[in-house]
Amino acid sequence: MALTYGFLAVSLAMHFWGVEAYYGSTEEEETKYVTCQSAVRLAHQKSGEKYVLSSLNGQNYGSGSRQQVVTFSPQKSESASLWVIRQGHEESTACEAGEPIQCNSYVRLTHNDSQRNLHSHRVKASLSGQNEVSGYGNDGEGDGGDDWRVECVEKTKYWERGKSVMLYHASTQAYLQCHPNAEFTRNNCGGNCPIMNHLEAFSRGNVDKNTQMVVLDAGVFLSK
Repeated sequence: MALTYGFLAVSLAMHFWGVEAYYGSTEEEETKYVTCQSAVRLAHQKSGEKYVLSSLNGQNYGSGSRQQVVTFSPQKSESASLWVIRQGHEESTACEAGEPIQCNSYVRLTHNDSQRNLHSHRVKASLSGQNEVSGYGNDGEGDGGDDWRVECVEKTKYWERGKSVMLYHASTQAYLQCHPNAEFTRNNCGGNCPIMNHLEAFSRGNVDKNTQMVVLDAGVFLSK
């Protein structure tokens, strides 16, 4: 089977491009690295990993940038919460499939369903008033506003699943986060809101526990 950005083919063990792919984790004896071109679910740690970074293909903000909506969703198992890890524009060389991502390197997170990149800019987010976070670009190609630096909270060399990281947005000098006070409800989103009970994703310069994220074991992970 093959994994492409447009369609995620999942099995317990897939072999392609000289690497292996695992759904969930079978590598109990090995360090669980986050690797290049893996499809991951990124959870908000302070909420007890209740909310995961998500986006809905074809759902755009009604104001602000009018780009694709990005939220933290309570629906942890849906395909809308899968993001493919790729090298950032700041990196001079492409990372190889299955290569562990080093801490403090720049990455792009490409939404598997829509092929839009996790993006931020100085457009004001509707609920929090912080920097809006959106899905941007076409077929995984966007601009420098898609670059996020992986800052490992525990001083490890590589990004590891289950360990806290913060994603620092280079161009706005702010961190990806969410907060329970910025929740989409019937009052602020309407009766047929497709993101009801989701938390708004935004970026903000200040660092606190709400900036800490963790990659869950539920995903498709490549290894060499």
